[in-house]
Formats: sequence, structure tokens, C-alpha cells
Amino acid sequence: MFDNIKDEWMQLAALSGAVKTINPLLNTILDSFEIEIPAHTLLVKKISAMIGRSSPPNLIHQLIEKGINTKEREWNAPLLYGLAQGISSRKNYLPVGSEQLLLVNAFFNSNTPEIQNACFELLKVVGLPKSRSNTAAFKKALDIATDLRQTENKRTAAIHFIALENPAPYSEQLKKLVSPNERLSIQMAAVQALGAIPDTTI
Repeated sequence: MFDNIKDEWMQLAALSGAVKTINPLLNTILDSFEIEIPAHTLLVKKISAMIGRSSPPNLIHQLIEKGINTKEREWNAPLLYGLAQGISSRKNYLPVGSEQLLLVNAFFNSNTPEIQNACFELLKVVGLPKSRSNTAAFKKALDIATDLRQTENKRTAAIHFIALENPAPYSEQLKKLVSPNERLSIQMAAVQALGAIPDTTI
């Protein structure tokens, strides 16, 4: 079947018969994954989205751990993106154990923008951990956002992270980023973050 996986009809055939064998199917495509074949990326996203929509939280947690802890492979980001897409369609998803903290750490520590962005998409749907570690995480994000030595991607991602919750406590620092001296992406991210503040007087 995977010899013809570039064919969309073959993808549909693989998925239609995958309800009971979804995890083995995912493992098979991950083992043969080639980033040069767009159909592989698409199929990984589709399969992991199916898992995110309907599988038990324990299985989803295992796959999040796999996507984060496996030494960076080309399928990590598509796997995490698909899970985020699937979970987003659930009404009451309860993350397992330290899942949220795992995602926060991966967001800050990954050197791959695609994985960082995928972790961010997951955090948007599973939420941030309800602990004191949040304060430290937001401080770290603010430090990165205002550090001119950081890459543009990392700074922009950090600003988006700040907006995951009410960014009002950081409004003054965010306003300073809306400056002609900053890159346009930084300014736009800061404006979006400020727009997420419930209070209209920013």
C-alpha cells in the first residue's frame, strides 16, 4: 500500500481501514517517512488527527512524548500538528499528567521552529499547566521576546506564547516592541498579543 501512498485514493483506503489498526499504521508510515514525499507528511497529519479526535488521553500522551522525546526526526512536527488538530475538535480533553509541562519545556528548548510551532499549537488546545511554573515560563518568554540576540523566529514565538493567557501584566513591555526599530514580524506579534488583552484601554 505504501508504494502507492502518493495517490490520494490510496491514502483514503489506508485510513478507511485503519480504525482498529491506527497505531500500527502510524508506526509503519513513521518508519518509512521521507520528508521529500509530501504525501507522507499529509498522511502522518491525518492519522495523528484521527488519534487526537477519538483515542484515549493515555495514547495521545504517549504520542506527544514520542514526538517530543524522539531525537529530532522529520516526522516529529507533522505528528504533533496532527494531534493538535484532532484534539481541537474535542469538547472536554483532559491532558494526562505532566503533558502540558512537557510541551512548555519542548517549546522553549527545541531548536527546530517546526517542532516549537507544533508544541505551541498543542498548548493552544490543551492549555497551560496550572502551577507556579507558569510564572517562570512567562518570564522566560518575555526575556526571549525582548532579547535582540535571539532569532526573529524565537522572539516571535515567545510573544505568541505570552498571549496564551491574558498578557495584561506584560503590556508595557509588549508596547515597546511595537517600534520601527523592530522587525515587522515582531511588531505584528506584539500588536496581536496586546489585542488579546480583555481590557480595551491598553
